[in-house]
Amino acid sequence: MINTKEIKKLLIDKDLKIHDVAAYIGKSYSNTLLKINGKAPMTLQDAEKIQFLLGIDDSDFGFYFLHKERVV
Repeated sequence: MINTKEIKKLLIDKDLKIHDVAAYIGKSYSNTLLKINGKAPMTLQDAEKIQFLLGIDDSDFGFYFLHKERVV
């Protein structure tokens, strides 16, 4: 599952909006928002595009895109 909190922190740090990500990956705003919020599945291709846009290192890919949430 995507690490929504950390992705949103990166967006803020890089002064980017969901609209910017949506345009970059070629998806609608609403679809991109659902993906980033973990409400819709994200393809590997979309994750790699977001990784490049946000400057995420390959070694950190799992932290941002394969995050395991704790169930309490």
